[in-house]
Amino acid sequence: MGDALSALGLKLKLHTEQEMSEEGKEFTSALERLTSTVNDVFQSVGNAAKDPAVRDDAKSVAQAFAGAVDATIDEARTRLKKGD
Repeated sequence: MGDALSALGLKLKLHTEQEMSEEGKEFTSALERLTSTVNDVFQSVGNAAKDPAVRDDAKSVAQAFAGAVDATIDEARTRLKKGD
């Protein structure tokens, strides 16, 4: 995902450089900062996903969420059977 964003950023940069107005230069600079920030975020997420504690917590949250969804569906099924 980060590579695709970098490629898009480069293409947009090239288009704006063709215009070369002051506004275009500011846009290009802002786009470079945005691309760098997004790449940093994806790198951080990737690093966090390698941490066993993060994976364990994510698994626990996913299991709790699935349990809550199951309980909600069971409750809805019970109410439908009762005619509530």
